[in-house]
Amino acid sequence: PGKVATLVRPPLTYAEEADHLFVDLSVFQVKFHKGTAGYDEIWKDGRQVVADARWLLQDSAGKQVGIPQRIEWEIIDAYTLKVIRHYTDFLGTDFTVSCECRSDDRIKVTIEGVVGKSDTYNLVWSGSGIASPSVTHDKDLKRLSCFEQDIERPDVAFDYEDVYKQFGDITTVEISGNAGGRKADFSFSIGSFSAGERFKIDPVLVSTSESSTATAHSNSRRLVRLSDGTLYAVYHKQLAGKYQIYVKKSTDNGASWIDETRISTYSGMADYHQQYPSIAVDSSNYLHVVWHGMATGYTTRAQIWYAKYTTSWAIPVRISTYSGMDTNYQYYPSIAVDSSNYLHVVWHGMATGYTDQNKVWYAKYVASWAAPECLQATGKNIYPNARWSLYPACNIPTDRVDYVFTEGTASPYNIYFDYVTLLVAPTVTIQDATNVQPTEATLHATITDTGGKNCAIRGFEWGTAQGGPYPYSWTESGDFGTGAFEHTITDLIPGTTYYFRGKASH
Repeated sequence: PGKVATLVRPPLTYAEEADHLFVDLSVFQVKFHKGTAGYDEIWKDGRQVVADARWLLQDSAGKQVGIPQRIEWEIIDAYTLKVIRHYTDFLGTDFTVSCECRSDDRIKVTIEGVVGKSDTYNLVWSGSGIASPSVTHDKDLKRLSCFEQDIERPDVAFDYEDVYKQFGDITTVEISGNAGGRKADFSFSIGSFSAGERFKIDPVLVSTSESSTATAHSNSRRLVRLSDGTLYAVYHKQLAGKYQIYVKKSTDNGASWIDETRISTYSGMADYHQQYPSIAVDSSNYLHVVWHGMATGYTTRAQIWYAKYTTSWAIPVRISTYSGMDTNYQYYPSIAVDSSNYLHVVWHGMATGYTDQNKVWYAKYVASWAAPECLQATGKNIYPNARWSLYPACNIPTDRVDYVFTEGTASPYNIYFDYVTLLVAPTVTIQDATNVQPTEATLHATITDTGGKNCAIRGFEWGTAQGGPYPYSWTESGDFGTGAFEHTITDLIPGTTYYFRGKASH
């Protein structure tokens, strides 16, 4: 395959101090304390997030087995450093906690060793002095998140999904308050071992880095081909530590890529992450890109942005304009173009009147961007207990926008399909009835406007109340354009006045 772009991971930096090793992973930092202290500190943006994070091996009585002795470290490459903490005791317990630190990424933790006595053991990650005001455990996603305002952008998260996949449901989580903040304990029941037997477990401590995968959340198109064969790819990568939106093109069927251009150029965008773009091309070979991010005037909540290319890239515009969207997060847009070159965008987020859960929103461009419309207004919470209808993706057939989304309360999550009709309702007029007899009459109507597509159904409704209800009806199916139609109704009650209306639908 041809290479589109190179995503440069920032180099990892570290410094040895008298009592600790300081490792800067770009998105967060860890102080690994030396010797028998046996604990680590987690920092982010100059503030301490967790004051005391440590691993403990406990026997069936809940007593600590194995005393921390020392740490050692090795440089793997410019982006990776491995820190190993050694534990031992007089009973013969000997194990290590290995932390593989990669810049702009998670810490991968591996714990293995030998127990000194026969017993049943728990492996515990204990974090105390957690400064984040909100600490939430999501059992379905196997994750604990420590966050200040938005659970999707936590200060730090603890992810043990790989442990679950390997060992099953062996985890107990406890969250409590303490004098220095909050406390969280993960206890992994690793089973019974005989003296001298080895054990190994592999949980993960995760940072809050935006993904280093430039095409993450693949709910939408990242690559388009123009009519002349030119390929355009869209992705996000870092500029001075902040993800920005870039496009790049290939004129040789992907063998080489040229003209990388940053398109997230609205005022202030360079100071905030811009992520998860979606691209579409219309019949004029104009490019259309949407993504989410913050900018000047919208510095607290990500918004949905749109940029267009004709002969050059226009300044992005915000399309998440429904009331209250500017004070709520909007995420993961997907764009499509129909045969009339109209644009259709779906995403999920909250707004005024819709702040209990995230909803799926839709915006359409004809001559200008219409106000967003809520497509899914009711539903059930899913992770992180504040949203549902996630990661919508859309496609354009001839007369509607199809889209899918996930929804549910627990794994397995449901995947749903729905659509937005692009057509307007047909226009039908009625004419006076003819052949009026005591028990029958012939009704007349005309389809004067199909609404953009021939009608599949037409007919009449009638009853004895003016303005309805109309308890009686007749319809026929077919492919009906504009024009008159009629139908004779029978079994009328002599001397009774009847009212009718015509109807048609796609």
